[in-house]
Amino acid sequence: MAAPPRPAPSPPAPRRLDTSDVLQQIMAITDQSLDEAQARKHALNCHRMKPALFSVLCEIKEKTVVSIRGIQDEDPPDAQLLRLDNMLLAEGVCRPEKRGRGGAVARAGTATPGLS
Repeated sequence: MAAPPRPAPSPPAPRRLDTSDVLQQIMAITDQSLDEAQARKHALNCHRMKPALFSVLCEIKEKTVVSIRGIQDEDPPDAQLLRLDNMLLAEGVCRPEKRGRGGAVARAGTATPGLS
């Protein structure tokens, strides 16, 4: 008695990209031609991991911006800016600014001499 014939093997499933491959493709887009980049962009937009990856990248961006702002806020005011602010105040070019450093300098460019 002969064995029953085996069913034909199914075609291999398309290779799924893992997260590191997707990130490598994103980083490589700048080195590609416009047509290649547009094709890659379309493929990435259709990728099943796009929503999750997008949300993670947005979180990283927000945390980076917050930490950069924190570093900038901790910097002491520039001595030259403070002197310039004081000089502009003494000359009557602008009024004192309550928002912090650089305010007098920012308004001095638009102020009319003698009018404040």
